Order: sequence, then C-alpha cells, then structure tokens
Amino acid sequence: MMTLGGSKDYKHIEHCCHLKNACYQLCGSNKQTCDAEMEKCMDAGCEALSGYSPADVATMTEEEIKKEKDDCGSMKSVVSLMRKFGGCNEYDMHQRTACECVDKGKIGEKMERVLRNFYKKFNPEGMSKVKGLVEKASGKRSIFNKILYGLVTKYPETIKKRVLEMP
Repeated sequence: MMTLGGSKDYKHIEHCCHLKNACYQLCGSNKQTCDAEMEKCMDAGCEALSGYSPADVATMTEEEIKKEKDDCGSMKSVVSLMRKFGGCNEYDMHQRTACECVDKGKIGEKMERVLRNFYKKFNPEGMSKVKGLVEKASGKRSIFNKILYGLVTKYPETIKKRVLEMP
C-alpha cells in the first residue's frame, strides 16, 4: 500500500488494505465483494482506532479521540477514492499472477490441496476441518473464496507484506 506522508497516516486502516490485496489474490474472487469488505474493515478500524491498544485509547481525551477518528475518516476517503480511480487494473493483475486453470474434474482435489497446505503451515491442529470445508464448498468457487477469505481474516499472519521501492 502506498502512503501519503508516512505510514502513520494509515495506522487504523492499514490492515484493511492488506486484507483487500489478499482478497484480490484469491482466484475467482469478486472485486466488488473485496472492495465492500475493505470499506467495512476501514469503518471498523476508524471507529475502534485499531492502531492503538485499548489502554492507549483509555488515556486519550474525547477531543483526541474525535481528532483521530476524523483524521482516520479523511484518510479512509482518500484510500477509497484512490481505489475507485484505479479501476480493475490492480484486481486483474492479482488474478493473473495468483491463479491457475484447473480441470473441472479436479476442482475438489485442488481445493483440498490448498486447504491442506494452508492448515499444515498455519494451524496443523485444524487439519481435520479440511474434508468438511471441501464438502461445504462443493466445488463452487464463490463458497471456496468465502472460506479462504475467512481463513485469511482469522489468520492475518498468512498475509505477506512487501514494501515496494519507488525509483
């Protein structure tokens, strides 16, 4: 995510940008759904001042809290506007780089392999859930995407964050 004037500007909503990028990289994801989830995340981040611990917020005055929420709302507007101006290019790029075609007869097998690899790396104790999740998806990409997005949301450490160097 690019920042305007430093990363502190995004402290309450930065995680939302990472979730949106992760959502864009889920093969066959729906751009509008990813964008709507980002908006909800940013609203919640600004409301909760998620860049601060609860103890820090407890020591702030009402005026300081209001200013933080107002500043966050302004930054949310900038981020939303930038995303809208970007059109589909970012989404399309992520889909091209993250996805591969799979024969219809092998979709369930691929879904199972993706989930097994996920649980093996991020929650080995959850491996027993794989069969049930594959059955729940029943070969439908939209349901599988919801499952994967739920896992990425539950396990934010799955998101690799890279800093792009600008020339």
